[in-house]
Amino acid sequence: MQNSRLDTISVIIIALGHGITDLFANFTSALLPVFESRFDLSKTSIGVMISVIGLSGSMFQLLYGYLGDKWGRRLFLVPGPAIAAIFMSLVGLSPSFAFLLLMLLIGGMGVSAFHPHAASAAGDMAGARRDIGLGIFMAVGTVGYAIGPLVAVFLIFVPECWSFKDALDFNLRNNDINLAL
Repeated sequence: MQNSRLDTISVIIIALGHGITDLFANFTSALLPVFESRFDLSKTSIGVMISVIGLSGSMFQLLYGYLGDKWGRRLFLVPGPAIAAIFMSLVGLSPSFAFLLLMLLIGGMGVSAFHPHAASAAGDMAGARRDIGLGIFMAVGTVGYAIGPLVAVFLIFVPECWSFKDALDFNLRNNDINLAL
């Protein structure tokens, strides 16, 4: 018998996992000019990068969905986002274009490993309120995908410009100005 109650906490937790996973799925798009310059890439090579990310992040979902039906989805729910986070975070350390493609491929496979199982779990957790549960799951994933490039830019450029103390001083001055207004 299906649960009739929306398990809000569980749906929010899996939705946050979806947001973080999708953040890493789109993390590298803001880094394309950096890679273009570092590896002297052609537009074709950049297209190959985008294809590797897109295809590995989507097409492997079929395989992982099949394997999850055989072995259980728990095997994929935590390792998928962890693999995506680790390997997408390593792209900045890539010594060559081939290594970069390998990191993108493996990171994309981590993204793929998560999606079919997380969507299924979110639907189960939502009980009879499946539509709202999946709506929350999808919306948070889309927000994660949308802010991925912003996070990448922040992590690259802000530490070069400001120290933590400078950022804290700026926030304190900004708050003093806001209080004065």
